[in-house]
Amino acid sequence: MGWINKEWVGYGLNTNHFQHSGGLNLRGYAGYLMAEQDKEGNVIYAYKGHSGIALNTEIAFDNYLLNRRQKIFEFIDVSTYIFGDAGILSINKISAPLSFSSLRVDAGIGTTLTIKKWWVLDKFKPLTFRLDLPFFLNRPPYEEDHYFKFRWVVGVSRRL
Repeated sequence: MGWINKEWVGYGLNTNHFQHSGGLNLRGYAGYLMAEQDKEGNVIYAYKGHSGIALNTEIAFDNYLLNRRQKIFEFIDVSTYIFGDAGILSINKISAPLSFSSLRVDAGIGTTLTIKKWWVLDKFKPLTFRLDLPFFLNRPPYEEDHYFKFRWVVGVSRRL
């Protein structure tokens, strides 16, 4: 099936543990269907839509932890940060009037490891591995009842 555990991917009533960059990048809600009710009371899933808006913020603090003068940092880069994400997604059909999901917010701490140089393979683009720990969700998944909880999400790539 690949190098990613199949229990880490997909969508359901709870969050999962893998996310590729893109979309609204609400890290704490990776893999969650985000059930919402429309104006008629029908349950719809807000995990995908045709428009939305998000604010993703990271504050790096790796300069306080690492001595970047070491030789290894010519080949790799390590970043540590605190993050916060907030976003809404359109939940209407394209032909219907615009309607949005509830605001979703997450916050936590994360780290990345980027391979910048591949030794003799210098034509390869950098590859980034991510580990995010979204400790807070303002609207926990249906199967959870804790706003603050240990959650983790791994990812490949990172949009800057």
